[in-house]
Amino acid sequence: MLVLASAHNPALTAASVAVSLLVALLAFVLAGLAARAAHRRSNRALRMVALAFGVFGVRNLFSAYAVRTHALGHDAIELVLSLFDLVLLLLLFAPLVLRRRS
Repeated sequence: MLVLASAHNPALTAASVAVSLLVALLAFVLAGLAARAAHRRSNRALRMVALAFGVFGVRNLFSAYAVRTHALGHDAIELVLSLFDLVLLLLLFAPLVLRRRS
């Protein structure tokens, strides 16, 4: 559920942090499962997917930190999250490119 608020609301901050931490936990679990599958099958594409899940987990940890501490300005947070998104897309796109070349 998406909640839009015009003012700072501590209840929404806590909920946002909790959701980001839950998403990070699930991403790390999926990263572990994908890494295990990649190791069993010696599959380079699955390794990249595992790495992408790991980056996604770190991205959500950063998001939870940024929301909780307010240590960074909005523009800095947006830049860092956009860079995480770029890395994620490259990691997910790379197996498609590598598969076609081989």
